[in-house]
Amino acid sequence: MIKLAGTWHIKAGDDVEKIDKHYFDVHVPNVRRLPKLKRHVTGKALFDAAGGHPAAYRTAEIWFANREDFDARHDVPRMADHRRRRLHVVRCRPRDHRL
Repeated sequence: MIKLAGTWHIKAGDDVEKIDKHYFDVHVPNVRRLPKLKRHVTGKALFDAAGGHPAAYRTAEIWFANREDFDARHDVPRMADHRRRRLHVVRCRPRDHRL
């Protein structure tokens, strides 16, 4: 299983309703059209531990069955564009996540 996790960061005072509208109207449908996607999970921070502005406003995870399925996401033109722009991706070693 391959899982890619990411975060969305916003500044204090940003228009949260506008950001969420774009996130759910544009970003989420694009992600859910990725080939061979097994699971897509989103999360939202309400505030940080001290009750202030969260460092990461939203989180997302995308899951694929194996490396070949994960690599198939590059067949989508939008993802190929991300690759060309060299977005930062953290590579991790597989770990056993069985309970």
